[in-house]
Amino acid sequence: MVSILPGWHGYIMARSGVLIILTRTPVAGKTKTRLIPALGAEGAVRLHRKMLLRTIEIACQSDFTRCELHAWPDTQHDFLQQLSVQFPVGIYAQKGKNLGERMCNAVTRALTRYDFVVIVGCDIPLLNLPDLNHAHAILQQQQADAVLGPSEDGGYYLIGMDRAEPSLFQGLRWGSVDVVDYTRTRLAECGWCWKETSILWDVDDHTDLVKLQHCPGFENEWQMPV
Repeated sequence: MVSILPGWHGYIMARSGVLIILTRTPVAGKTKTRLIPALGAEGAVRLHRKMLLRTIEIACQSDFTRCELHAWPDTQHDFLQQLSVQFPVGIYAQKGKNLGERMCNAVTRALTRYDFVVIVGCDIPLLNLPDLNHAHAILQQQQADAVLGPSEDGGYYLIGMDRAEPSLFQGLRWGSVDVVDYTRTRLAECGWCWKETSILWDVDDHTDLVKLQHCPGFENEWQMPV
């Protein structure tokens, strides 16, 4: 999809971009399992749904041409279907044997229809509209070949690019402390220029739940273990 915008010398073609939100299907006992000892299976999935809803609300206000929700392993869950009715987002199945393969496939597919793509997780409580619009501007204005949003734990919560490069998603130990450094190395090896957005944190374990209590919209919602 291409937009036509007025420019100094007539009209220019604006680059189109899609924002993909990755999520697991929000099923009790199957998502956010490291939080179950603290919250219980129902509490963990309730938190997952709340964070996913917040991410979609922000995404749909962003500058991206289109927002999509990519779920794994099931796209037919009632909660996801409700989101597709409530918000202008398409629901797609993640395809691949592991996270890296699923992300690579999502990027490759998206770039057949849009000029650039950004993938973001759904469990970043401090993610905000300026973060997403910053990533959009970097790629829309061709300030860099790629954009990264580093996480405090050594991973990343956001990655975007305007062409597919499978090596960026291969050989990573997802969840380890060196994912973002490994990705930076791969970007450099590809000869790509990249820019980075704010360093944020995602919700994985009990320590993150303690921090979550101080986030707007999440404070004092769960009784934390002493």
